[in-house]
Amino acid sequence: MDGRTASGMSRASGEPRGIWVAAAVIALLVAHYALAYTATLGASTTFDEPLHMVAGVAYWTLDDYRLQPENGNLPQRWCAIPLLFMNLKFPSLDQNVWRESEAILLGRQYLYTCGNDPQAMLAASRAMATVWSTALCLVVYLWSRSIFGTAGGLVSLVLAAFWPALVAHGPLATSDACGALFFALGAWSLWEVFHRITPGTLAAAFFTIGIAPIAKHSSVMLAPLALLYLVVIAALGRPLVVNLGPWKTVVRGRWPRTALALVSLVVPLVGAVFFIWASCGFRYDAAGPGCGPLEFRRYKTLESCNEHAGGIGRLCEALAVWRLLPEGWIYGLSYVGATVRMRNAFAIGHYTIDGWWWYFPLCFAIKNTLPSLIFSLWGIGIACGDLFRSFRQRMPLGPAAYASLAPLGMLVVLWPTFLTSHLNIGERHLLPSYPALMVLAGGVAAAASSAWVWRAVVILLALHTADVATRWPSSLAYFNQVVPRGREYQWLVDSNLDWGQDLLRLRTWLEKNASGRQHVYIDFFGSGLPEQTLPQAEVLVLAPATGTPQNLQPGLYCVSATSLQAVYERPAAWWCNRYEQTYQRAREYVRQSAALRGQSAPAAAATEGDPGVLGPDTMQPVDLALAGLGGATPHDLAVYAFNVLQSARLRAYLRHRPPDGSVGGSILIFSLSEADLRAALDGPPAELRPEGWDSDRTAAITTFVRRANALNDNGRHAEAIPLLMKACEIYDLSADVYGLLALAQAGNGEDAEALKSFRRAIRLEPKSANHLYNRGLFHIQRGRIEAGMDDFDAAIVANPAFRQAYFNRGVVRLRAGKTAEAIADLKRFRDLGGELPAALNPLLENAGSERGP
Repeated sequence: MDGRTASGMSRASGEPRGIWVAAAVIALLVAHYALAYTATLGASTTFDEPLHMVAGVAYWTLDDYRLQPENGNLPQRWCAIPLLFMNLKFPSLDQNVWRESEAILLGRQYLYTCGNDPQAMLAASRAMATVWSTALCLVVYLWSRSIFGTAGGLVSLVLAAFWPALVAHGPLATSDACGALFFALGAWSLWEVFHRITPGTLAAAFFTIGIAPIAKHSSVMLAPLALLYLVVIAALGRPLVVNLGPWKTVVRGRWPRTALALVSLVVPLVGAVFFIWASCGFRYDAAGPGCGPLEFRRYKTLESCNEHAGGIGRLCEALAVWRLLPEGWIYGLSYVGATVRMRNAFAIGHYTIDGWWWYFPLCFAIKNTLPSLIFSLWGIGIACGDLFRSFRQRMPLGPAAYASLAPLGMLVVLWPTFLTSHLNIGERHLLPSYPALMVLAGGVAAAASSAWVWRAVVILLALHTADVATRWPSSLAYFNQVVPRGREYQWLVDSNLDWGQDLLRLRTWLEKNASGRQHVYIDFFGSGLPEQTLPQAEVLVLAPATGTPQNLQPGLYCVSATSLQAVYERPAAWWCNRYEQTYQRAREYVRQSAALRGQSAPAAAATEGDPGVLGPDTMQPVDLALAGLGGATPHDLAVYAFNVLQSARLRAYLRHRPPDGSVGGSILIFSLSEADLRAALDGPPAELRPEGWDSDRTAAITTFVRRANALNDNGRHAEAIPLLMKACEIYDLSADVYGLLALAQAGNGEDAEALKSFRRAIRLEPKSANHLYNRGLFHIQRGRIEAGMDDFDAAIVANPAFRQAYFNRGVVRLRAGKTAEAIADLKRFRDLGGELPAALNPLLENAGSERGP
């Protein structure tokens, strides 16, 4: 891919050459690597890194591809390479966490509970990961130089080397930089092969486009980009040069050159298929050989995931039926399709699960240096201006202007997906578009026709470099001057600011600033283990198993920005009336329980008061994760509700109080006195909305369930199932929705899936008589009499007045010849107001006459 091509790429003449240019390029690449990598040396693990590391090791050593296939096989293998030589202990394979592909939990085990050195592991993996961002800087330079000459290439390289997102995310053991690199390489290769078909361009396309799908699944956007390139080239009538050994020709006709360009795509398509199969060991099954029954995370099977993934799911189903690609890669693509449609998100005080069109423009505007924004808009303006003048004057585009269409096309394809995305969790998702901006910015050098313009360019580059360098080592928390320092958490959170990277730095801060007698509390967002890193700190919201009301004391409260904004907390987002009412009821229960035995609130764990004042309606409004509480007592549940809501009310108070300090901008420090705590927990709420932010979500669930019920009543179970699955996606803790889903699946003959849904419903509500009864009927209808009777028994224990359970149990007992027990059940059914079928009345009458008066 040099600049002297039939695509119109040429280098300007009369520019600096030789050793000085090479030295400058090497110096900038080294500066990028050093700045990016050293910023991570004192950082704890970010949220996604343990997943990539443990999955990469599983790929290499276990030949198992179930762990996190949605994030690219290549970057996970790459960052795991040094771990293979460090004599590390891998988590046990004899546990459900492994069998169910819980990569988050496995990653935490791998780093923190297996006796390994987490910082050494992170340092090694990050050293490998930084290679991707450094390579991307080099690609940007080479591409820009091929269009705008050496000066343009150097302008682009300076921007790339100190681009905030690349410095922040490049050194992390994740897939974002790798995906951006191969998307840029794939785009450049497409443009080249559509203009020149040579062994070199075909080889470049084979490797770059072939590897892109295993770098990140977003590389599928290369397909519409290829279509756009073909349309543009055909419209402008550019020829196609063919130089394949003895076959040398120039194809000028619009349709012949387009047809030949399409044929050339066979090479990168073959490359993609080859590398995808190679990444999964040339085996269809994702589970490792001889590993027994194993599942994917969340959706368990590819078939189940496809049902949630819409059109992408149908494509994946076809790929799986014909086994065109390996199961692991297909599941990754399907998982992306299933999960991108909704996700909790926060921006400038607003919350959503559906995304905003303005989210990524906002990220772009405040997460990049002001000089880089100027260069980006300047470069786009030059390219669009050249295009406009060409059309207006009906003149062909010049070489540089024509070649600029390639990076410009990347923006045209990518930005509509950003504007319509429902996955608003971080500026890092813009990374595939940034190389195009960097390359186009090189056009500024070509347009700089006077000394004062060059001076402005140099000054802007210096300001860009200094702005990013002076934020070291808090590179991930970079915001430009539009956002006031110390207020970043009010604008954006998650991987924009707070990805768990400052836990170790918090420990250092506490060692210097906290007295030994001071209470320290932490509310942490990330993959690290605060209880291990900060043993002196108490985690906000005690574990459910403790059954102990948390008695908050004056002291230091260290709160992650993402936790403060309650993006993923339960309850989420702002404080509202229903949370306040439930909090007051839960607090009153805790006080009454403590008073029963004259105990202080923390000692009330042993008190088995009556939490009936709370009722089951208390739990669902606050979205408590009750599924994991198993056999917890009603007291435990009530106390846990109090702990969760107490912390949520405290967060609401802190959102309206400036922090007293911060660590890296991501962990906010609040020094709270007794008076502060009383104001936060006992006084009027600092914020009180009429409704929670998820009121629209509740309405959506209600709509889906109502429509599904109507379909089920008409026997249209297959149509009801997708609606109920959507409801489960919106709210994953509704036992009633899972119960309805189980009935629909059973009616549609999907017995295995129905049984899973019944299990999920009963895990969520272990004492729900309805779900136990319905599962019992399901078992009886399938001939599993013993299992069905067990469920009927459990349903009657849960609700002794459940007359229909008595009736059906009596009928089954009657068929089994257990007449006396059957009569007892049927009599109980009648006593509860049930009307027996006429055929059964003589049985009870005879039983009564046999006993006599």
